[in-house]
Amino acid sequence: MDILKFYSYLFALCFCLTRPETLTRAQSSKIFKTEKVQLQKSATLYINFPNIERPVEWICKNYRYECDDKTCDNTIDFQVTQSGDNSTLWIQNVTNECLTWTFHDNNNNFGKFDLKTNGFRKAETYEITQNNNGTLNVSVTLLIEIPNIKRPTVWKFNNYKYECDTTCANSPEYKVTQDGDISTFWIRNVIKERLTWKFEDDNLESSQFDLKIHSLARRESYNITQSEPVALGHNVILHIEVAEMTGIVFWKNDNGRYECNPTCYNYGNYEVTQVGSISTLLIRNVTKQDLTWRFCDLYLCSGNYTLVKKGDKTETTTTKDAETTTTKDAETNGSENSLPTYAIVIICILGFVAIVIIAFVVIFKCKAFIKVKTSITQCVSGKKD
Repeated sequence: MDILKFYSYLFALCFCLTRPETLTRAQSSKIFKTEKVQLQKSATLYINFPNIERPVEWICKNYRYECDDKTCDNTIDFQVTQSGDNSTLWIQNVTNECLTWTFHDNNNNFGKFDLKTNGFRKAETYEITQNNNGTLNVSVTLLIEIPNIKRPTVWKFNNYKYECDTTCANSPEYKVTQDGDISTFWIRNVIKERLTWKFEDDNLESSQFDLKIHSLARRESYNITQSEPVALGHNVILHIEVAEMTGIVFWKNDNGRYECNPTCYNYGNYEVTQVGSISTLLIRNVTKQDLTWRFCDLYLCSGNYTLVKKGDKTETTTTKDAETTTTKDAETNGSENSLPTYAIVIICILGFVAIVIIAFVVIFKCKAFIKVKTSITQCVSGKKD
């Protein structure tokens, strides 16, 4: 009888242990990401279970980050959180070496996520366009259109960044705008050292663009003229005329910048004007710091212009071409005003011959005069005798 009771209790115990509600079943769930994922950018993965139990672990190859009973991993590169039925993993920089992550908790819940097959996006998805094929030292505008563009939007070249966040970059040299899904980037002067620009927005969309340049020379020259040679301590006016001059216009040197935008600068020793296609700069009480100037409008900048001072032997020009032209003109004028060498030799010979002839004539006349004088003297002497 005791044996029968023993087996009945054993049977009842096995039945209880094998009931479905007493089994701890492994459950799987999808892992989600909070944004589009891009290499070398941050990403956050999260998972939800109704019965998450610590410790929870996020694993990729040999990397393991967890929340145990007391604390969660929190480093510069990876952070784990667990609150209620949710757990998250934040990744500072997504890399090719670690794209597949799995999740485990103490209740045998698990999930798996492959960043590459679940929304991983390549850079340079959208095309940047250029308003024209510009030239160096001329302005250009770049434009990109991305659905659901999100601030901050950034245009950058290496460590140079210009962006729209709460406000947009708006300097005399670079301007960024964002209107709806379109962002534009205006560059005042394209330079050879900064031809490749990259765009990024907060949705991690990215694109790269090489400026199309069809000439490595200036399209035109902006030539500055001066009212008259000037001495230190006196006043002088610089003048420039440019067809279809477009503001902002400004004159600048190493010590300052003086512009019309929209009112014109007129303080202290400097006064700027702009009327149509003409702009002038009045410099009062010229100092050594005022000797070199440059002019810019919306499209182009002039070369450096050095003031011509009173007493200068030659007037300096702003470009090598002008210097070459001036030198050639001087040589040409010198050639026109001077005689060839052979002509000078002939003239010298003729002069020498003329001198010899004159000398012979003088000597001959002197001998004749002496003979006449002698005859007269003899004649007078004979009469006396």
